[in-house]
Amino acid sequence: MKSKKKRNLILLLVVLLGITIGFALLSTTLYINGTSTIKGNVWDIHWDGESITETQGSVTATTPAAIVDGSDNQQIEFAVSFDLPGDYYEFTVDAVNAGTIDGMLKSFTPAVYTADGTTLLEPGDDDYPEDLIFTVTYGDNTTPVVDTDVLAKRTDATHPTTKTYKVKVQFDPEATELPTVPDGQDSINYMFKLDVNYQQHKSN
Repeated sequence: MKSKKKRNLILLLVVLLGITIGFALLSTTLYINGTSTIKGNVWDIHWDGESITETQGSVTATTPAAIVDGSDNQQIEFAVSFDLPGDYYEFTVDAVNAGTIDGMLKSFTPAVYTADGTTLLEPGDDDYPEDLIFTVTYGDNTTPVVDTDVLAKRTDATHPTTKTYKVKVQFDPEATELPTVPDGQDSINYMFKLDVNYQQHKSN
């Protein structure tokens, strides 16, 4: 009797093993194959030196605004002297996206420095030129907005490929006193800087 039960148990295990093997032999393999190509793009945002235009009424600059190098960090330099309150020097220049990648305005910093360009002067500092007004806007007199303004690779209603900047330095027309010139000097000199930084715009 025990031998018969043992034989039946062995048969049952063999059947179960057969079922297990049967299911193990059923399988499906799925594949996804894809390719991707990165196009040769160009990053090219620069000042357009040909677009520099002095505003009518500006005093004659001792060194008119002009691009002084053609590197990735382009510089525009100018030098001007003022004699009377109300004198000003103003020019416009275009920032152009000639590349294939949108650029986002990441920093916009007009600043006043000492003549050698090494010391930043803040309003309220003893050496700050209170009678000199340095302003930089777009050509339509609006203020550039960091992390919002896009210089696009193509023109549409809201994203132009060109933005005109207006730079103005003026001897305050409301000034009631002339600046005190240090002994032994016939003038006071300052350096004006504008740092404009565009970075790749990562659209969604």
